[in-house]
Amino acid sequence: MKTPDDSIWDPATPPSEKTPDLVELEALLAPARWSGELPELPHHAPASAPPPRPTPTTTRRPSARPSRTPLVSPAAWACLAAAAAVIAVMVWWPSPLGPGSGAKKPQQLARLGSPYTLQHVAGQLLVGPSDSSTGGTKPPGAPASPGLQPWPASGKSTAASLAVGERITTGPGGRAVLHIDGLGTLELEADTALAILDPAVDGASDDFDAPAASLLSLERGAVEAVILASPGAFQVFTPAGLSVDLGCIYRAEVTESGTTRLSVSTGRVAFEGAGRRVFVPAGSAIEAEPGGAPSTPLRTDASARLRTLVAQADRDGDLDPDATASLLNAATPSDAITLLHLLHLPSAGPELFEHLRALEPLPRDTTREAALAGDPAAIESWSWRL
Repeated sequence: MKTPDDSIWDPATPPSEKTPDLVELEALLAPARWSGELPELPHHAPASAPPPRPTPTTTRRPSARPSRTPLVSPAAWACLAAAAAVIAVMVWWPSPLGPGSGAKKPQQLARLGSPYTLQHVAGQLLVGPSDSSTGGTKPPGAPASPGLQPWPASGKSTAASLAVGERITTGPGGRAVLHIDGLGTLELEADTALAILDPAVDGASDDFDAPAASLLSLERGAVEAVILASPGAFQVFTPAGLSVDLGCIYRAEVTESGTTRLSVSTGRVAFEGAGRRVFVPAGSAIEAEPGGAPSTPLRTDASARLRTLVAQADRDGDLDPDATASLLNAATPSDAITLLHLLHLPSAGPELFEHLRALEPLPRDTTREAALAGDPAAIESWSWRL
């Protein structure tokens, strides 16, 4: 019985049935292909006379071995090494379907013309033009927008090449993976709506190291992003603000009311809404309501007392001296990023500043005044050191 990978081993496979990656790999390995004959080994002439036998007082020393001509040329070894690197990357590249997801892992996709390639995994999946007249946001189970078609179509491939202006919707039990060429992958969970925007015209942030190469809009549902790109290259709008990937793995969820919940597994994410930008490191999470500022980042294992005091600070815009003392008592060194995002508090900020400066000196590229003002550049710079 043939397996899906028989084309890798069967030389009789027609080129039309091979993926572009496989064709490229075969071309790379071609110089090292075995011709069917063993190479000739060099002949070494025997020595003219045998070496003298050592006397009992002479210490025997091992003679140097004659050099051998390599069976494979350096150029062929280079080709083999490059091919091994290609195979290693294909095998190592992280799957967007984590352990216990219950979904079938999709097969490796061939590169298509568009940077966006959608892979159907399970359940209902609709693809088509984005419905800009309603903002694209529909509750789970609502009728599909005109133009959205079930995917995959009968008899068609389970992979679709998408472009700016298109929208993806998963139904109950639906699951899909969006591959973004050169950036990473995005797994869409059930009851999720996602639109592909144009970074040049749809409001992407340009405050980071790299210009936005991909801009999406998560209208509802949940996605998990696995991104390996320069900070700022991958950005996602939600009803509550804009998340900017800084090289990480994170999960974003939009509830039926529009609340955004964002948690980071590795790396960090910047999230901005209502004039406030926060930096969410690995192991931390935030929430944001439409029209409101994002909450102060908190570690997912932060104490209940710390959570209560941070929520009070976010709600009231300050803490009195007693609450500030309680905040510092409840915080551990691992909560430094949380305290850093509260430096803008008028009364509590100066005391929090001195506490943080005892943990890590202020970076040379910022000032006390900028940090106490909550300047995003100052907060970001100090956050990397903390």
